Amino acid sequence: MNSGTHRPGPSPALLAEWDEVHDCIRERLQGLLAGWDASLHLTEYLLGLRGYLRSPYLLTVWTPCPRTRRELAWELTLHGLGMKLFDDLLDLDTDHDRYELGYCLLMWHTATRRLAHRTPDAVRLLEVLEREFVRIGTGQVRAKRRPACDLAQWWSDAEHYSGSFQGCYALLAALAGDVPEAAEHARTFGHSFGMITMVADDLQDYRLKGEREGNLGHLLLTGRACARELTTLLETARQQAVVAAGQGCPSHDLTPVIDSYTHDVLERVLPSYVTG
Repeated sequence: MNSGTHRPGPSPALLAEWDEVHDCIRERLQGLLAGWDASLHLTEYLLGLRGYLRSPYLLTVWTPCPRTRRELAWELTLHGLGMKLFDDLLDLDTDHDRYELGYCLLMWHTATRRLAHRTPDAVRLLEVLEREFVRIGTGQVRAKRRPACDLAQWWSDAEHYSGSFQGCYALLAALAGDVPEAAEHARTFGHSFGMITMVADDLQDYRLKGEREGNLGHLLLTGRACARELTTLLETARQQAVVAAGQGCPSHDLTPVIDSYTHDVLERVLPSYVTG
């Protein structure tokens, strides 16, 4: 991507709906956690996970009804937050009570019930959920047992976890949103966009948490990953996401969002690992 090229931003309609859905999700999450007697500490933590609360909406744009998009975004967010708490429980790298991290089970069950109730083919949706999360779960275990030692391994591990994770949610959104004809376009977008956000997340984790073993930032700074090769991979993921986002009659144009996220990684985040 040419940093000097003008990139139009997301449409006002997309931004307005996205913000409205985000506000709705925050309000619902706060109410749900209060009903579960969650601590203020956990509530503030989850409400602060901005990416988890905003990104699922992008996976729903193939569904034509705005109200349904909002409901799907809430359900995917709830399931994704359950995954976050489960990851925290496995890593034990937060100061949250481990019993409260067990709320991941409540989030998964609530989200799954709602998604299954919404879709015309609940059995298919549950089969997709089982199949995809077997892939995601085993990929996560492999990555934990055998941390990446180079860019090729890191990218492969990320595809089995973050890429498949977002691709699965996009597929679920298409099925539960009753647009099965758009399922593969949504899944490809989710997978490719998930890879872009995974790069950003891993590099931020290096700076904020001091993660080392298998972390992409550590691989870059120790010369075991090449910034030029990573840039090529990111550009390929961007192109794949853009192509997929333009197919299947989406309600909004996601290209500006894809370009903005990719540009942020390439122009703001990655350079510090090249010169650092």
